[in-house]
Amino acid sequence: MYFRTYLLAMALLVVAWLPAPGSAAFWEKAVMPGELTQAHAEIEADCDSCHEKFRKKGQVRKCLACHEHADIARDIERKEGFHGRLGRLASDGCDTCHGEHLGRDADIVNLDRAAFDHSRTDFALKGGHVGLSCNACHEEGKKFRDAPGACIDCHKSDDAHAGKLGTQCADCHSESGWRKAEFDHDKTDFSLRGKHKQVACLRCHAGNHYKGVPKTCVACHRQNDVHNGDYGEQCQECHSSRKWDAIIFDHDKETDYPLRGAHRKAACDGCHQGNLKKNKPKKQCVACHRKDDWHKGRNGDKCESCHREDRWSNTQFDHSKTRFRLTGKHRDIECVACHKGNPRDERNRRACESCHLADDVHKGGAGPQCADCHSPQGWKQVRFDHQRDTGFALKGRHSKLECFACHRQAPKAAPLATSCYDCHREDDVHKGAQGRQCARCHNENDWAGQVRFDHDLSAFPLIGQHALASCEACHESSNFKDASTECVACHKEDDVHRQTLGRDCALCHNPNAWSAWLFDHDKQTRFRIEGAHRELVCADCHTRAVDEVVQSRQCVACHAQDDVHEGDFGRRCDRCHGQDTFRNPVFNHP
Repeated sequence: MYFRTYLLAMALLVVAWLPAPGSAAFWEKAVMPGELTQAHAEIEADCDSCHEKFRKKGQVRKCLACHEHADIARDIERKEGFHGRLGRLASDGCDTCHGEHLGRDADIVNLDRAAFDHSRTDFALKGGHVGLSCNACHEEGKKFRDAPGACIDCHKSDDAHAGKLGTQCADCHSESGWRKAEFDHDKTDFSLRGKHKQVACLRCHAGNHYKGVPKTCVACHRQNDVHNGDYGEQCQECHSSRKWDAIIFDHDKETDYPLRGAHRKAACDGCHQGNLKKNKPKKQCVACHRKDDWHKGRNGDKCESCHREDRWSNTQFDHSKTRFRLTGKHRDIECVACHKGNPRDERNRRACESCHLADDVHKGGAGPQCADCHSPQGWKQVRFDHQRDTGFALKGRHSKLECFACHRQAPKAAPLATSCYDCHREDDVHKGAQGRQCARCHNENDWAGQVRFDHDLSAFPLIGQHALASCEACHESSNFKDASTECVACHKEDDVHRQTLGRDCALCHNPNAWSAWLFDHDKQTRFRIEGAHRELVCADCHTRAVDEVVQSRQCVACHAQDDVHEGDFGRRCDRCHGQDTFRNPVFNHP
């Protein structure tokens, strides 16, 4: 009861303090969260100055209208300046950052200079600007947005050009350091290349003169012109900006006389006397090399036909353009070895025998066409292609034989037969029994040691251990055709069955090893071997040759003596007895 009385008393006091309930000021005063700052104290009683009823976002428009901050509104619209870069915060309302109703002494600007992110303004701090204090650019009493943004506004005293290059300092200078110039000279009509990149600006732009500066080489390099102007003023045709002494003139492309060999090392004035373009030397070799012509003109003035540009004494006459091509050792012979006089006046014989008659060991028996066999690489290096020229290829030991081992007479006088038997009759241990096709077994590398007969092409292919056996193991005589292909012919002693199982051993035995069985009783007969039957040997059941009699599959054929029933239960023992053991019946009595 006491608590209710207390609440009623407090309510009466509040009602007495508030304006009349019928007025708007009454309700606005009732819901106001707190006092405004001193700057807004005079409009504290008029809520409509900042607020629109039931429209929270309408406050932004009223803030800008009241303060007449057209520049801030424009920044927000264009997304420029600090407020324009706030993004969503700008559209959410000014009170997002600048809150009110915090009391008369509250700071609603909330500017923390130490933590302020300058990258959200139109002037991001980089390089040397990062360490500056705010007061270095922002004067006391002025708005922050009114701070100058052009380089010249702060660096006018640092302009060594005295304004002659304009106010676009950033074209050359960097924020990392005022003295670090980064002007891109390539954007002018004189790109800096080579050594020019290392030249200080004042070397060419003396007195800060940048317009009308001459661009010709001689303007700076006249004192370097060793030609004294005889070659004109187009220095760049020969000299390089990388280095004045580095000549770049391409004589091969820019003239009709390419420089080759020793000519590349010759100095320009070695051929060019006086003005380069006026006094052009003649292009004939004799114009410079007349004193070097020991032929005294008898071979004409086409020196380049023989002499080379890398060295005058190195001749390069292309003998292949004549009717006698020089190859092999002919290349090393001096010209005078064959040409005694003027080469153009001589009619030398081109036949080999004209020079090599004394080297002909055939004494003319092989004819005058020495080049058919002998090579210009060396007279003793015979290059006769026996396969191409005769149809008989020399292989193995044949390739190492001397010609005279087969050719007793001149090759063309008495052609030889090409069959093996014509030369190897005495080597035939078969005495003709195997015919004359010796190459079927013997080869050119070794007549007796390397026999290469392919037994798989015969009626008995060699498989397993047969492939390792020597020929004599099966072929007792040199007449191989008489050898038998039956297993018992060689394995009669190995047949423990004494031919009781027939002569076709291959039905059970494996050519890889005689003891390796390959007969599958389950697949190749109608009697599957199971249980105790697997421990039996063949002879336990097969007392006669398998190809002479068909073994009975009935149990009593082998187990008649084991039948204690004496035949009363018939002959189908397998109805009760299993193959594991005869004594344990498996009959299941229903």
